[in-house]
Amino acid sequence: MARPKKKRGYRPIIVNDKQYRWRFAASVPRSSLYVTTADTSGQTLIVNMTDWINPWFNLAGFMANGDEMILYVGHRNKPEIITNRFVRRVILFALEHGWQPDTAAENFYIEYYNGELTCPDSDSPTSE
Repeated sequence: MARPKKKRGYRPIIVNDKQYRWRFAASVPRSSLYVTTADTSGQTLIVNMTDWINPWFNLAGFMANGDEMILYVGHRNKPEIITNRFVRRVILFALEHGWQPDTAAENFYIEYYNGELTCPDSDSPTSE
């Protein structure tokens, strides 16, 4: 059997001995994190991050000083950078709240706002 080709734009991560792939799409007015299993045949996890703003769309000003340029942003993202550590936390939260990555089903949505993950079907947020 041939190995599947790398899914373009997705990064690999292993959580609890299971392989997943994730992709972050920074945008305005909301950014999104997409997580699937490595074979992409199951339910997709989508995390809507309404207060995470692409820094390039959020410039409040800049200052040129010789060969350097300092950029100022009007809003600090939390987390500042989307890393495997953050994605691992999201995956574990989703699994606890009913995400079924091995089952073909409609997308599973989570909200991330003000440092907290919430599931629309649950009232139990977790803060960073």
